[in-house]
Amino acid sequence: DIMMSDASPSGTAHYSGFTLVLDTQDVAEGKRWFDNLAAQGQIEMDWQETFWAQGFGKVSDRFGVPWMINVVKHQPAT
Repeated sequence: DIMMSDASPSGTAHYSGFTLVLDTQDVAEGKRWFDNLAAQGQIEMDWQETFWAQGFGKVSDRFGVPWMINVVKHQPAT
């Protein structure tokens, strides 16, 4: 669980120095999160498979909050 709260408005908010990361084990769920956050936002790194993840993307949402969505890549049992 994560809880966030906005500050009292005193002009335009600027977000820097952090990125929120969401991990999931389901590629479809991760892509859905990415697409929803990207709607009216800005894609920083396109959704793609990487050497560490089945799916990964970086986006700033419509409020300018930076997010990384990561789909955990399962390692074969040894």
